[in-house]
Amino acid sequence: MKREMAKLRAMGWVVVKRPAARGRVAVYELDLKQIMIDTSEVWPVIGSDFQARMSEEPAPDTNVVPFNIRRPSPGDNDSSVWTQVQSILHGRDPELWASWFRHLTEAERAGGVVILMAPSRFMADYIAQNWTGRLLAAYARVDPAVRSLRFEAAD
Repeated sequence: MKREMAKLRAMGWVVVKRPAARGRVAVYELDLKQIMIDTSEVWPVIGSDFQARMSEEPAPDTNVVPFNIRRPSPGDNDSSVWTQVQSILHGRDPELWASWFRHLTEAERAGGVVILMAPSRFMADYIAQNWTGRLLAAYARVDPAVRSLRFEAAD
């Protein structure tokens, strides 16, 4: 079971909502958005009606106009690991990417450890506490050798 849970966490399908601590068990949640993204290729196998239901965007019933966030566009010869990770993060949740991840820069990657620079100590600490799992899952898709992240502040 531990191996299967580790595989699901590495794929980004299961997220630790609350880590285990003394006297209590860990709480996990399914990341349905990531599961939908990863399984969209096999929807036609299930059936055309399923594919139609799953791919249709519901009409918004609000008058709020969302901000258009520019997606990180890798250049023709810019296919770095960090650019690919940024694209994955943006594709999963553009609002979260715009709020937190787009401000990060990759300072160093060696020996399975990536050092990410944040503009402030607050941002580095907040991302380390709340979004390390999502960043590791994105890195695992691009570079499976990455095993841990370290966050540092630029200031």
